[in-house]
Amino acid sequence: TSPGNGDYGGNYSRYKAQFAMPGWESHQSLYHSFDMGHAHIVGLNTECLEHAGDRPVMERMLAWFEADMIRANEPEARQRRPWIVVHFHRPAYSTASTDAVPNQVLEPLMYKYGVDLVLSGHVHNQERTLPLHNHTVIPSDNPEDPYDDARAPVYINSGNPGNAEATSVFSAWQPWSAWRSYHFGYAHLTVESATSLSLDFMSTSLGGEQTDSFTLRKNRTCNFGDLCTRPLPSDPSLPSDRRSADAGRHLLADWRRRNSLAGGVPSEQREALAELYKVTSGAQWRRNDNWLSAHDP
Repeated sequence: TSPGNGDYGGNYSRYKAQFAMPGWESHQSLYHSFDMGHAHIVGLNTECLEHAGDRPVMERMLAWFEADMIRANEPEARQRRPWIVVHFHRPAYSTASTDAVPNQVLEPLMYKYGVDLVLSGHVHNQERTLPLHNHTVIPSDNPEDPYDDARAPVYINSGNPGNAEATSVFSAWQPWSAWRSYHFGYAHLTVESATSLSLDFMSTSLGGEQTDSFTLRKNRTCNFGDLCTRPLPSDPSLPSDRRSADAGRHLLADWRRRNSLAGGVPSEQREALAELYKVTSGAQWRRNDNWLSAHDP
């Protein structure tokens, strides 16, 4: 996990007490990285970018991150773990509310170090981008699939797991936005192999319906970034591992089975949500008529 705006108060005291991330002894769980299977996963703290009093934390984090990325991009390390996934709270891209500071500070580093996937929250909706850098879609060599040997990071915003506080209303669609929704739910990531990574969105408000999915594929350990050496596809360090893919399929099947047994989303649940919306001055939440829908507003 990585800290958000709700964790900043009291010098992150509650967050530090609740979470112990890898390397907590050195970084107090405010940022971290670890290896899992074919992926190198990094968590960053966007709050230290936003608050002037946190400048020392920001400087230490950015220096640590660049050193971590240099190690992760060493040829042998990237061959063992070709996928680099970074998560931080405030989104660098969102058609509801792109945060200017992460966009200016972190977005260039995501491209520079060949980060494949960036996960964020904060904005209360769901969205997936095309591969992009500097607000520009970067096409792949495959005109039919931009995620095949992607040439830039993909940004995911999954900020609506069940928040009854507000839904962040989308503004005008942007060419880099591939899919967006107001549904309550979460994103489920599966690192299927060294050459395939999939992500889907599951809607809790729609009874576990899978509302979106996509797959990143690459034939080399990396396709962009200043340190990318692009080993050939025949590299023996890119074995296939289907265990995580099987786990994802079992999870989806379990959701569907539960949904069928329950007869779909109960009308009582929808009515209760609608009543909550009315009783708590829902109009002030800035929701629109699509707030219970899994479709683009």
